[in-house]
Amino acid sequence: MHIDLQSIISVQITDVKFFAIHHQTFTFENIFDNYSNNQNINGIFKYYRHIFLQMIKYTHNLTAGANPMDNIDKSILEILQNNARISVSDLSSKINLSVSATAERIKKLEKSDFTTKYAAILNPVKLDKQLLAQMLISLSHPDDIKNFLEYVNAQKDILECYYVAGDYDYILKVAVKNTGELETLLNQIKSVTGVVKTNTIIVLGTHKESHSVSI
Repeated sequence: MHIDLQSIISVQITDVKFFAIHHQTFTFENIFDNYSNNQNINGIFKYYRHIFLQMIKYTHNLTAGANPMDNIDKSILEILQNNARISVSDLSSKINLSVSATAERIKKLEKSDFTTKYAAILNPVKLDKQLLAQMLISLSHPDDIKNFLEYVNAQKDILECYYVAGDYDYILKVAVKNTGELETLLNQIKSVTGVVKTNTIIVLGTHKESHSVSI
């Protein structure tokens, strides 16, 4: 198996240093054979051989665009899903890592788009948005999509918008004060160019609403 390393990697094991040089191609076996034949390597090489191998594989995954997430990363994501306000220090204690290593993992997860944003989840009832509804929308032609989505993105009372298969094109989740506001919003949506059919479903109660993803 060949890998094209994109950065200089240095691993220090006692007095032996291994280097993988920028943009040079190696095979795993060649790396180990070369150092076994040319360096004064003691038993510690064999002991740490698997660590070096895992490091090379991890680097290959990064350069190949593969998912580098391990069980520790999954634990971090699960904890952040339940409490995004947790300090790095407290999080590191839960996963038995140093604070610096935990912070670095969080940065990598953010950079890789495993986390998209940190936000407070508000209670709409407390904000006088007591009526929740789902609106099913059909458009007449794909050319109308851009105009429709521009309208949707500009409306704060529209919380979510899903493009779906079936008899309708989009499902909207809306939160408003009362039926009067719902009627006003519905009439506005019907007046958007391209909207040919709507179906409004009023939510009577919420029995499950999760913002977490199973990991």
